[in-house]
Parts: sequence; C-alpha cells; structure tokens
Amino acid sequence: MIRKALEKHIPLILDIYDSAHEFMKNNDNPNQWPIGYPGLEDIKIDMDNDALYVLEDDNKLIGVFAFYIGVDPNYANVEGGKWEYDLPYGFIHRIASIPNHVHFADQAINYCKKMVDCLRVDTHKDNKPMQHVVTKNGFSYRGIIHLIERDQEERLAYEWSRYQKIYIAGGCFWGVEHYYSLLKGIIATKVGYANGDIANPSYEQVKHHEASHAETVEVIYDPRVISLNKILEHFLRFVDPYSIDKQGEDSGHQYRSGIYYQNEDDRKVIESYLDEHLAKPYQIEIKKLENFYDAETYHQKYLYKNPRGYCHINMHLIHDNEKQ
Repeated sequence: MIRKALEKHIPLILDIYDSAHEFMKNNDNPNQWPIGYPGLEDIKIDMDNDALYVLEDDNKLIGVFAFYIGVDPNYANVEGGKWEYDLPYGFIHRIASIPNHVHFADQAINYCKKMVDCLRVDTHKDNKPMQHVVTKNGFSYRGIIHLIERDQEERLAYEWSRYQKIYIAGGCFWGVEHYYSLLKGIIATKVGYANGDIANPSYEQVKHHEASHAETVEVIYDPRVISLNKILEHFLRFVDPYSIDKQGEDSGHQYRSGIYYQNEDDRKVIESYLDEHLAKPYQIEIKKLENFYDAETYHQKYLYKNPRGYCHINMHLIHDNEKQ
C-alpha cells in the first residue's frame, strides 16, 4: 500500500536511500546523487510539504518517493527541446526502494498518474535503469534541464500526459479555435502557424506569403472523452474538403485545409476516416507536423475577446450535448 510517510518511517527511509547509493555506484551511476543526499533535512522538507510517500507491504517498508503537484523551478527551461504540454503537472523526485524490488518505480509512477493528467520526471544520463522505467511507462524524452541547486548539473527530462494533440487547419484560425474550444473533451487550444519554411513567422509574413505556413490550431484533447475520429467528424462539419486554399471568405495558401499529426498511429486514423467519409480527390493535407509557432497574443482566443469578430464557421453545427 502506498501512503504518506510518517515520522516513524524516517530511519528506514534513510536506510533505503543508503542502499540506493550503493546500487547506483555498482551500476555505473555514481553521480546521480551527491554523498549524503537525500538526507534527513530533505526528508523533513518533503514531509512538511505533505509530499513524501512510502510503499508498505506486510508492514515492511519497500520504497519511498517524493511527489509534488505544482511548479518545479528546475523545469523552467529545457535545452534541446521543450515540454509538450504547458499545463498543470506533477513531478516525482528521490525515488528509491529496497534491493531487488524491481517493480517499485512502476508502482510509484502509476500511483502518481492517478493524481494528475501530466507528469514530469528527470534523471541522470548514467541512470539507465530509470530511463528504461520511464520510457516503458509512456514518458517521452523532452531534452536537458539544469539543476539550480547543483551548479546547473544536467539531467534528462521526461514527460507523460494522458492527453493527446492534433493540429487542425481549416481557414481562418479564429473560428477553428473557437469551434473546438466549445467541445467536451477539449482541454486547450492555441492558434499558430504550421509546416512552413521559416522559423517564428509573423502574421504579416504569413499573410503576404513571405512564409509558407498554414493558419493552424493546436488541439489538446482527452481521448477518454473525445476520440480523434470525433474530432475529424467535427472538422468535416465545417470545412469544405474540396476547396483549394479557400474556406469561407478567406483565400490564400495560408488558409489551406490540413490535419497535421505527430505519430504514425494518428496518421492511419486520419487517412482511414477521411477515405471512408469523403470521395477522392479531397483537398486536405495529411502531413506529419514539421513545425508549429505560436501566433501573436492578440490572435489567441480571438472570438472570446471579440465575440462579434469575423468567423467563417457556424457554431450551431455543434449539438448541445457535445458542448463543454
């Protein structure tokens, strides 16, 4: 059983951390933790924050980990990558178990997954066992973070989320974003410029065809509530799939229709759904997402801020039982 750590557990927790040091040293990972870390002070800080957990089995302490929900300052910047989900998250630190209890990390991670929708963890580049555990549990590598309290020491950063992303282009992104933001199961939306030929384009560059991007909406959704097929169904409600570079009153290459995916499983779903529901040749790009750059702030949630603003999409296409 996983539970909050108690004062009586402290000596046993210190023993587990000592054993973890030995394990790391014997498995080519002597630099994960400094000597004496985690120590009594670290344990008390975690307990004072109500963030230290232990696994007990038949009254025997098996393992320990710290789990926080909030913001870790060490995660503010990621070198060579970025966090995929700019959403509230939990994070796990100082995970250790008694020798030969190989599944404790899995148990700790699964416990934390029940508490949050996004989870982050970091580990030393030499900690191969932990890297194996997190990837096996669905985490994706995001880049390198630097530990503020340890002279910017490097750590590999990993992220897991129960949510998924898809990128939708269907004319002016104001209306597309607003439409999807109204649906049950949509967690967040953001407008931007996708699959173009320069980095960080401005609206003016895209508008005047100095950049080849499509006006696109990043859609973060909860697959437990809304499926990718359902998202595609909505797409076909408001888009003209046979129009080239034009939707509503908007015309130009930036207004082309497209669905941009991040993994091959999504590509298969998209192609299958469109082939089943449309006669060929339809004029919808189905491509892997190559790049996506946030649009300017004034474009974000534009129709929420300007409810009488231009929109080429009929929001009444959404049934009442489909709305948030």
